[in-house]
Amino acid sequence: MRRSLKARPSVERLEDRLVPSVTASETSSGILTFQGDKADGNTVHARDLGNGTVTATFGNSQTGLVTATFNGVVSVRAVLGDGAGNDYNYQYVGNDITTSQDVFTGIGNADSVFIGATRASQTTTGVNITVHTKSPTQPSLPSPSPFFSGDTVFVQLANVADNATVNITLDGKHDRGQNHFTAILGAQTIGTGASVNITELAGQTNDSLIAAVTADFNNPLTTADNAPATNLMGSFNIDIEGGGGNVTENVLVNIAKGPFGFPISTVTENGGGGAAFVQYESNDLSSRVFPSLNGGGNKHSQASIDFDAGQFVGASGFGTVFVF
Repeated sequence: MRRSLKARPSVERLEDRLVPSVTASETSSGILTFQGDKADGNTVHARDLGNGTVTATFGNSQTGLVTATFNGVVSVRAVLGDGAGNDYNYQYVGNDITTSQDVFTGIGNADSVFIGATRASQTTTGVNITVHTKSPTQPSLPSPSPFFSGDTVFVQLANVADNATVNITLDGKHDRGQNHFTAILGAQTIGTGASVNITELAGQTNDSLIAAVTADFNNPLTTADNAPATNLMGSFNIDIEGGGGNVTENVLVNIAKGPFGFPISTVTENGGGGAAFVQYESNDLSSRVFPSLNGGGNKHSQASIDFDAGQFVGASGFGTVFVF
């Protein structure tokens, strides 16, 4: 008798496979999205080559990293996930800085964000950069934690073209971590009619903001006296929304010395009771500085302005301006 051969079901043991902790996708309209999970230590390291080309390495050291190149990119949206110690590093290496950013660090502890130009000769021709120190779906921790140190966010751009608008938003609203924000314009030139606008939405713990214009691109936090610029013809504006209660917002503004100074430089603070310490460095007397500080809470806001920062100085609301 001939025995029939029948397929017998079996289970094949596969090698362990790790699921990527960060995935990437691009829409037909040029929106590049990075999506992280809840693991700790998610990373996105990207190099923007200009002309819409972005090369990125993303993932996690535990689950593996992926490198890919994307073309036709107009803007980037990154959601790093809700773990701790996430890292986003986006470097502009092309001649023109045009790719906008919308980054969410998540609700984890001690995330790091760097978005920046790589050399002084680059030109920012109009860009919107927003960094949220929270998740898009869960805006804050349910209660404060003494071990929650907040995030570190560093944004550095280069020269701004004539009539260009640059918007940098540092969004820590509802966040209970102590965030450290830095926004640097390493520029010899802010073109005629150009506007650089920095907005900080403060959280529920003491945050800090350093905002600077410096011509010493390689040492961006150097004092303005040591880094004179040549063509600062636009405006540099800072808008702070306080976090509420007894929260203190510490703000340091350092503007490079230029031959004519800025037509207008402003710092506006509203709400939250933040005590805003604002310091302007070494503009000439043709500059105009307008702090408008309204604490709106239990703290009294103040600004301290170097005398040679401007001959037109004003304050409103519950603020006090000290000129020295």
